[in-house]
Amino acid sequence: MWKNGEERPPPRVGGDIQMRALGMKRRGSRVQDAGSEAEQEDEEAEKEDEEAEQQQEESEQEMKKKWMRQQSRRREWQQLER
Repeated sequence: MWKNGEERPPPRVGGDIQMRALGMKRRGSRVQDAGSEAEQEDEEAEKEDEEAEQQQEESEQEMKKKWMRQQSRRREWQQLER
């Protein structure tokens, strides 16, 4: 245990404090081209976000179509009952 923070090493920089507050771990400097890796990760994350948004839009459209079909069936049944 950390003995209530007495033996915990202090954070090194302000960004580290913010990341710890968010519950994220530190990112060490691995290699010099880490910047390009980060850019690739960002691009991949953007693509995944776009794909997720597109899938959500498609599912919303399908749900709307399904709801419209149900409503039209209900109207038909109501007309038949009269």
